[in-house]
Amino acid sequence: MSTTIQSPKKRKEKKRRTKLILAAVFVAIVLLFYGVVKFFSLPSLQITGVTVQGTKMLLKEDIAKKAEEKISGNYFWFFPKKNIFLYPKLEIRADIIESFPPIFTADVSLNGSRNLEIIINERDTAAIWCGRNKPSPDILSDPGCYYVDKTGYIFSGSPRFSGNAYFTLYGNGYLKAGDPLGQYLVSSDIFSKTLALRDFLHGYKIIADNIYFGNDGYAEFFDANGFAVKWNTDQDIHPLESNMQAIFRSASWKEGVISPDPEKPDALEYLDFRFGNKIYYKQKGKEPVVPVPEESVSSGSVLPSVSDTSTSSDAASSAPGSGPTT
Repeated sequence: MSTTIQSPKKRKEKKRRTKLILAAVFVAIVLLFYGVVKFFSLPSLQITGVTVQGTKMLLKEDIAKKAEEKISGNYFWFFPKKNIFLYPKLEIRADIIESFPPIFTADVSLNGSRNLEIIINERDTAAIWCGRNKPSPDILSDPGCYYVDKTGYIFSGSPRFSGNAYFTLYGNGYLKAGDPLGQYLVSSDIFSKTLALRDFLHGYKIIADNIYFGNDGYAEFFDANGFAVKWNTDQDIHPLESNMQAIFRSASWKEGVISPDPEKPDALEYLDFRFGNKIYYKQKGKEPVVPVPEESVSSGSVLPSVSDTSTSSDAASSAPGSGPTT
């Protein structure tokens, strides 16, 4: 077996060729990179502007400015973010939705003239939220309210409206401490149930266009006269509506023996549907019912049974809010 030993001259020549090849490769890479950068920087491949459609509450200029911020500058100092192939579409969409809570969805695309089009869908107002506490003279003097959409999401500041312009919400619900903007007052399911119950009450002329969400699922519809309908947000809506229907179709209700009419001296202060088929109530000027904790339920007052209307009038008037079990 023989071994070929290269002369020093040949070894030097080989090193020189290797260096030339490496230099040529480096130059080729630089030229290729330069060409790619120049290609992506061509004016004909740049976004020409931003247009916004679909706004109702928001200003188009504010949304366009946010998008322009996302396409300004370069990637890695070289590649322009305005390039029609490189612009950060998903980042633009996410940043717009995060920066503007009233926006429910945002569609980002390019048209044929290289214009960035943003079509937004703003949240529809289903109610307003006006504080963590039930209204009082002090609270009513505070104009700070917020718009709430149909999912229970608080998405924008709002003035306080007079009358029943909007379904008005109060209470902590699921809110954390601090700014409520961008938080959910309650879950979408609970808010959907709340709206359904409100409409159900309207069907029986109970115009309770305010609700308070307390702790541990406690909820309370109330009207301008202070009459309240209490329930729990974890209750099944169908039995709850059935119990309400039984009361509102009962003779005692129809005949006005028990009534939220504020002109009556013993008008109802509340109906409490939190305890299954036992429906508690309190009349003005009579001893309050305290159905919590549960072991004290038996000492509370219950409304008359629909099937026992012959004695319901006597039962309702013989003691402070007492009557047979529903």
